[in-house]
Amino acid sequence: MPHLDKAIGIPKEHINEQQEKFEDFLTNQFTEFGSEKIENYELEKTQEDIELINFAQNAVDDYLEKYNRVKKVMIPLENVHVLKEESIKEMTYGRIVGGMHSTIDGNVLIEKPRDKVNFSLKIFHELMHAKSFTAIQVTHGGIKKESRIIPYRVGFSVTSRDGNKIYFEDVNEAIVGILTERFFKEYIEKNYLFKDELQKMKEKNTPIKLSRQREIQKGLEYIKELHELNKDVYSLEDVANIFIEAGVNGNLLKVARLIEDTFGKGSFRALGEVTGRIMK
Repeated sequence: MPHLDKAIGIPKEHINEQQEKFEDFLTNQFTEFGSEKIENYELEKTQEDIELINFAQNAVDDYLEKYNRVKKVMIPLENVHVLKEESIKEMTYGRIVGGMHSTIDGNVLIEKPRDKVNFSLKIFHELMHAKSFTAIQVTHGGIKKESRIIPYRVGFSVTSRDGNKIYFEDVNEAIVGILTERFFKEYIEKNYLFKDELQKMKEKNTPIKLSRQREIQKGLEYIKELHELNKDVYSLEDVANIFIEAGVNGNLLKVARLIEDTFGKGSFRALGEVTGRIMK
């Protein structure tokens, strides 16, 4: 499965019989995205778009390697779809704006703004989600027509087995938000591709748009509080990096221990609750 780390929920009686078939199905989802879903919104990629996509993807891979990501996920260019502005907002009835990625089929959708800086930030943000630890789950008893295939783990976030709630969603967005800010400072600000545009944006006071700000700020509050209570041991960057490595690799144990050592038994689950959301 090129874009997935794990699939859970396949009943024992079906594992030997259906595992290979199921993995083939998920691989096909990755390679046969239904373009009719977005045909009224998609733009043909320009050479500059391709250059910016590759630039962002290389930066994502650098960060993933830094944080010990074991599986290297390659998102082909044809799986990154550039859309007209406001497309995703329209497609999701206002629920999502700017960019999104599909856990099941591994595709990334990005609205194209007028400037290269914000376009690159959107690409990086969604590719970081798409290439971090990802697991899906089968609900309702096996590989049958009535079964559902839904996300289980996307980075730090965890979807309940009934699919009704996502835990740690704000924490997950905070992690990707921290990395997106680092991408801006460590890559965009230092690269010739953006020099003239950054100067013009500065002169015109054009804002740098980082998506999901509410979730990022909420998640950062918890990271900062955890640091304050452990600053004799960890710097703020240390605490953030513990969260980042957990999200990138899917191993939440170190974070859970740090939180429970700080706040007591049950506090890790409590954090998942208050930074999660009910699915509608």
